[in-house]
Amino acid sequence: SGERVGAATRGEKDDRYYFEMKTSLPEIDRETQYYQVWLLSRLPYDFFSLGEMVTDEEGFFVLEWETPGDENYSNYTQVIITLNQDEGSSDPGTHLVEGEFGN
Repeated sequence: SGERVGAATRGEKDDRYYFEMKTSLPEIDRETQYYQVWLLSRLPYDFFSLGEMVTDEEGFFVLEWETPGDENYSNYTQVIITLNQDEGSSDPGTHLVEGEFGN
């Protein structure tokens, strides 16, 4: 819809690439569903999951992630949030939110 639902930042902290996101998404049944964040690179095409979002004390869905090593993911410019069913599939679920970092 083009509506802003949150904010994401990325960069380098303590010599590691990091990503942080805070969004106001609809409540879900945590027993059967979860929100998952993905980073996508267009060239070369690749994507990977940053993990499952949790809620903070204010009720916002949040995710904080940093690389385990010195990898740089600055060419992963697209951010996708999916709604997944808790049925064990590692594939991306239904796309709910898509955004892109500027260059």
